[in-house]
Amino acid sequence: RVQPFAPICVSELPLGRNIRVLGAAPAACDDPCRVMVEQFQGRYDRKTALPCGIDPQLWLEFLGYYISEGHAAKPKRGVNCFEIDIAQRMDSPLTPKIEKCLEQLPFKRGWRRYNYVGNACYHWRCSDRGLHEHLIRHCGQGSKNKRIPNYVKAWPAADLRILLDALIAGDGRKPRTIEKSGVWFTSYV
Repeated sequence: RVQPFAPICVSELPLGRNIRVLGAAPAACDDPCRVMVEQFQGRYDRKTALPCGIDPQLWLEFLGYYISEGHAAKPKRGVNCFEIDIAQRMDSPLTPKIEKCLEQLPFKRGWRRYNYVGNACYHWRCSDRGLHEHLIRHCGQGSKNKRIPNYVKAWPAADLRILLDALIAGDGRKPRTIEKSGVWFTSYV
C-alpha cells in the first residue's frame, strides 16, 4: 500500500517520466555541486582512495569536449584498459582551450598530449580508472551510445550553456547570422 505523501528516493522514479510536485521547494540538484569521481590508488588498483571533487563549470566544459571529441577505450582481452582520449585538429583555435581545461582537472594520472606522424590531430590521453568508469556509466560507450549525463540535465540553464558551448566548439559551429534559432554543423565528415 502506497502512502500519498511518503518520501521517495530519486532513484526510484521511473526514467523518462515528468513528475510534478505542487508547492515543492526547489530540488537540491538544481544547484550544481562538486562532481565526485571515484579515485583509485594506482592505474589498475582495486583499492579506492577518497573521491575527487571537481568544480561543476569545469566538469561541464570537459563533458562537452569529451562527448564531442573523445572516447573511452573498451577493455582488451583480459587486460584492464582505462584510457580516455580526446582529439582535436592541430590548427583548431579550440586546441588551447581543451588543453587548459584538461590541465585543471584533478586526476593523478594526468593528461598526456600525443601527435602521431601523418595525423593532423593532437590526442590527449589519460589512464584513470575512476574517470573511465564514471564516463562509461553516465555518458555511455561508443559514439552511437554517448549521452549527456542525467544528473547534469537538472542543472541551471546558465551552467548548461557551458556544456552547449563546448559541444558546439568540439563538433560544429553556430552561424552568427541566426539570432533566435540556430543550425549547428561540422565541416569535417
